[in-house]
Amino acid sequence: MRVGIDLRPMESHSKGRGIGYYNLNLFSRVLKNPASKNFILYTKFFSDLPKSLTGNFWKVPIVLRPVRAVRKFDPLVWFFWLLALRIKKPQLLHITSLFEVYYLSVPKNIPTVVTIYDLIPMLFDKQFFDNEKARDWYIRRLNQVKKAVKVITISESAKKDIMKILKIPSNKIEVVYCGIDERFIPVDKSKARKILKEKYEINQRFVLSVGSTTINKNIPAIFESFKVYTTENQVNDLKLVVVCKLESQEKRHWQKRIKQLGMEEKIIFTNFVPDKDIPVFYSGAEVLLFPSIYEGFGLPVAEAMACGCPVITSNTSSLPEVGGKAAVYVNPLSIESIVKGLEKVLEDKNLQKKMIKEGLKQSRKFNWEKSAEQTIKIYQDLVRPSVLK
Repeated sequence: MRVGIDLRPMESHSKGRGIGYYNLNLFSRVLKNPASKNFILYTKFFSDLPKSLTGNFWKVPIVLRPVRAVRKFDPLVWFFWLLALRIKKPQLLHITSLFEVYYLSVPKNIPTVVTIYDLIPMLFDKQFFDNEKARDWYIRRLNQVKKAVKVITISESAKKDIMKILKIPSNKIEVVYCGIDERFIPVDKSKARKILKEKYEINQRFVLSVGSTTINKNIPAIFESFKVYTTENQVNDLKLVVVCKLESQEKRHWQKRIKQLGMEEKIIFTNFVPDKDIPVFYSGAEVLLFPSIYEGFGLPVAEAMACGCPVITSNTSSLPEVGGKAAVYVNPLSIESIVKGLEKVLEDKNLQKKMIKEGLKQSRKFNWEKSAEQTIKIYQDLVRPSVLK
C-alpha cells in the first residue's frame, strides 16, 4: 500500500497549534503500524519534524501561506510538487491541510484524501477575512475538497457543517476524533498547587481558561462572566487563569481590556506554558471555563476531564459531543448563562465530584491509537482495486 502523506502543513506556523498537534499525535501512531512501511512522507527542505515521526521522507519545496514575498514562485513550487508525485507514484494521497501551503491543489490523476478540521472562517467570515481577496483564496481552497475521494474531519458536528456548506455527501466523510496524550492524567492536588505556586506564583483557587485569543474562543465573555460572578457573589479568593501564548501586541491589548474591567488583580495571563505543566493547571483548577462559540473538536474539554477537572463549556458545535454527560453546558452568547454555570459548579461540591467521575470516564473515548487505526483503515478501503477503478 503506497500512500503519500503531505506532512508539510505540520511545518508551517500551525505546527504548535491544533493542526500541528493533531497530525503529530496521529501520524506518530500511524507510522508505527506495519501497514505504513511503504508510505511516502512529503516534507519541506530542511525539515524540522520531531524525531517521533520516522519513515520514507521525500523533500519538496514549499511556499507557506504567511510568506507573502515569495508567492510569485508558486508555479515553480507547484511543478516540483507534481514532479514529486510523479516520481514516487503513490496509489493514494493524503493532504493533511489545504490551507497552510499557499498553493496546493488536489491532483487529477491520484485519488486523494483531504482533512478538514472545521469551517470556522466560513462561519465567522467578517472576523476572519481582512478583505475579499483573502476570502476568495480560502473559498478556492475549499473547492478543492470537492475533488477528494474521501474527507476526514474531527467531529460529527464538523461533518454536518461540511455536508451543509460544501454539499459533500455523508458517505464521503469520515470522522476521526482527536485523542488525548498520555500525559493528561490527574496530578495530586497538593503537588499541583506546589508547582503552581513555585513556578507561576499562583497561590489561590482559580478558574482556568485554555486556548487562543481568536474570536471563537470568546475571551471577552469569559472575562465579563467571571467579573459578574465574583462581584455578585462577593467571591474574593478566586482568580481567573488564562493559559494562552501571546504576542507582544496581543498582550498589550488584553492588559488594556483587563484594566478597563478593573480586574488587574483577578485575571492572570500565564503566556506560554510547557506541555508538561498543562496537566498541572487542569489538576489544580476548580473548573475549566470553555464557553467557545464554535469548535471543530474542543480538545481542552477532553484533556481537562482526563485530569479530573470539572468542565463548563458551550451547548454549541462539537462541544456537547466531546463533553457528553460529564460537563455543564451554557449558552456562550449569554453572560447570564455562563455566570449561572459558574454558580452551579463552584458552589456544589457533590456536583464537582460527580463531574470528575463522569469526566474521567468520558475522556477514555478519545484515543490516538484508535484514531490511527481508523485512518489506516480508510487508506486500506480506498486502495482496494474496486475502489480506485
